[in-house]
Amino acid sequence: MNRTKILKAVYIAVVFYVGAAGIYYFTDAFFIKRTPNDQCLWVEEQTDQGKRIVIREILEDGVSDRAGLKDGDILIAINDTLLRSVGHASQILNQAKPEDLLMYTVIRGNQTLRLPVHIVLTMNTLYFGFALLGFGFLLVGWMVGTARPGDRVPSLFFKMSMFGALVFILGGAAVGVNYNGSLFWVVNVVAGCILFPAMFIHFFLVFPSERLSPATRRWLIPSIYIFSFLNVVYFILSIIMKAQGPVLSIFIFFSMMGTGFGLFCRSYFKLKDPKQRKPLKSILIGTAVGFSGFLYLLIIPNFARAVFINYPEALTPVGIVALIPLSFGYSIFRYRTMDIDVIIKKSLVYAATTAGVAVVYLAILLVMGYAVQGMIGGGAQNPYLQFGVLLIAAFVFAPMKERIQAVVDKRFFRERYNYQKALLDFSQELPHLTQLDEILQKVIYTVTSTMHIESMAIALYADQAAKPSNYIQRGITDTQCDLECCAGGLIERLAQTKRPQLLDPVNLAELPVPDREKTTIGACKIVLAVPMTKQDSLIGVLLMGPKLSEKPFAQEDLDLLTTVAGQAGIAIENARLIKEELEKAKLENELNVARRIQQSLLPARSPEIPGLDIAGISLPALSVGGDYFDYIKLDDHRFMIAVGDVSGKGVSAALYMSKIQGMIQIASRLYKSPREILIEVNQWMYHGMERQSFVTMIVGVIDLKKRTMTICRAGHNPAIAMHEGMLKLIRCKGLGVGLVPGETFEKNLEEETTALDAGNTYIFYTDGVTEAMNERHDEFGEERLHELVQMKKDQTSGELLNAIVGEVNAFCSGVEQHDDITVVIVKVK
Repeated sequence: MNRTKILKAVYIAVVFYVGAAGIYYFTDAFFIKRTPNDQCLWVEEQTDQGKRIVIREILEDGVSDRAGLKDGDILIAINDTLLRSVGHASQILNQAKPEDLLMYTVIRGNQTLRLPVHIVLTMNTLYFGFALLGFGFLLVGWMVGTARPGDRVPSLFFKMSMFGALVFILGGAAVGVNYNGSLFWVVNVVAGCILFPAMFIHFFLVFPSERLSPATRRWLIPSIYIFSFLNVVYFILSIIMKAQGPVLSIFIFFSMMGTGFGLFCRSYFKLKDPKQRKPLKSILIGTAVGFSGFLYLLIIPNFARAVFINYPEALTPVGIVALIPLSFGYSIFRYRTMDIDVIIKKSLVYAATTAGVAVVYLAILLVMGYAVQGMIGGGAQNPYLQFGVLLIAAFVFAPMKERIQAVVDKRFFRERYNYQKALLDFSQELPHLTQLDEILQKVIYTVTSTMHIESMAIALYADQAAKPSNYIQRGITDTQCDLECCAGGLIERLAQTKRPQLLDPVNLAELPVPDREKTTIGACKIVLAVPMTKQDSLIGVLLMGPKLSEKPFAQEDLDLLTTVAGQAGIAIENARLIKEELEKAKLENELNVARRIQQSLLPARSPEIPGLDIAGISLPALSVGGDYFDYIKLDDHRFMIAVGDVSGKGVSAALYMSKIQGMIQIASRLYKSPREILIEVNQWMYHGMERQSFVTMIVGVIDLKKRTMTICRAGHNPAIAMHEGMLKLIRCKGLGVGLVPGETFEKNLEEETTALDAGNTYIFYTDGVTEAMNERHDEFGEERLHELVQMKKDQTSGELLNAIVGEVNAFCSGVEQHDDITVVIVKVK
């Protein structure tokens, strides 16, 4: 059972509880314990001898008049019990039974008289007015609460109404009389007196719109309830101490109700549009007239107390207080305030129609059953045969019954039926749409055509983006409602609450969002915003204009739009993923083309030079890389090897690499030595590279005629030279290309020349070899590379190259390559 059904069951149980208690105490106080009345007025007057009770306003031909009491008699005792006050006298009087004879002891002039008074019992018409108010709250609260038990405003109205019923039905029994209730009565009345006035204010703080910020709500709402609690405590203490406090507490009670009504009036008169005022006007008028009943109650006892005592029927106008809950009921059912009109408009007729269909269906089954039995004969009294016939008849006529029931549902709940059908069609078509524009257009078409909305817009928001990444609208001509995602704005509020937000003038005026957003929303005539979410993240917002029927959005509308927004959010995310996959596939294809182009720029095979064994390879970490090597023939007896490493990797490094390659090719034709070539390349690259980028390079020139190898290193890894089995590192000084201007670069650049002896081996490599890491983040390192070179020194260049690459791959087994790897080996035969 879901939360809504549980709440509904609890609310119904509460209604039965309050209703049963109300009926019991109303019957007891109004019909059984009627009010004793001696048909005269008692007034406490102060004299030199102290307070005395004086009889006034004797009803002509009433029981006191017939007993011989006169205006001005001083009442000193009833049934020989000396009186302390009017309250004491009322206690004795209220204990009288019908036609009891009470002996009044009075002083008239210098005489003391004992006069018998026959007491009459009258109905408490004042209590009847309060009971009407309580039963009105009970009825309207039941309809509102059970219709939308999960919604905050209807739920608050339900609770307020139940406690109001306890106050006015149970507590009202003590109005004007001394009603001696049980402990059960006291507990319920006290609970109602504490919670009803606080909830009355609380309700009008959120209806017709939320008027409090979260920070204010956290302290104000509890403060209202605490204040109401303290007021009731003061009332109880005043009764115990026999002080004047009860009058003040009652005044505070009704003042809190007046405060709640004042908050409602403030919201009402802030509205300028008559269409927005219309649904609330009946509540305003009904509550105002209802409060006049309370004013009437205050005027009668103070200015015409005799009427209060001798003519109880004069208090009947107090019954207009019942207009307070009834005005809510009228507004709810007439104008769909709080959206529970379906209860009164459809439920009873639907239930009756459904019951009629069921009766007709059962009658058909019985008739068919007896007809089949009559044809078979002889087994009419066989219960198994009767059951079998009914089962067959039910099976045959079940499809017809379902079709009839569907017609009934469609007739009485056409709007809901249309919504369900539209939602089903939308759900079936949505998965086939993969283009974002198609999905947005489909959402707008479905919503506007199903709900008959004037205008609508959809705004999509990418992660951390202030402005919408996509925006589409229909019917909004003057401006765009592409609200920014900013602190304190509507979009941020929707992202936090993940609930639809009504934006009609009443709600918009009280909404804590920037004024510029209110202006935009008002200009675009947006009255509702529904968030689209994905895994608790906001991805977009549906912005709705008013309905063509001018009706407000009902809860069924919000349910449909929330479902549409949820499905649309999934479809939009799927479309984004499909687009990302297509873009990724396109990028991968372009990178593969770039890889092939880059590989074509590198040497396809090692050069064949007499007396030399050369091998080289470059393995990019990504599709394209920033490592570079090249073989360049300078003349018939000179040959150059160049190895470079651009900082970073990927596309940007590859672009710089291709640029370096071209510059090396040009510079090698203009200059003779490796140092001169690198100086010229640095001159060009320093002004053509971003400052955070640079290139390390090593260039070696082999002179076969002189039998020398001249090496120049610009910030690159040192070259490894093997001579007669001994390993040597060539560490000539140099800075990276593109780091510093020409003069500084030239001062710090050196070259070194070694003899090209038989058996020598030269190894040029990038830091992708020595900095390769395994799962433990250990680097391959120079030491491991040196040991491997010494161990494989007798192998050919190709074999040694394969050994180095294989050893690095084995070392990094299971770990993705994080840097480009380039190795060039020159072996002198």
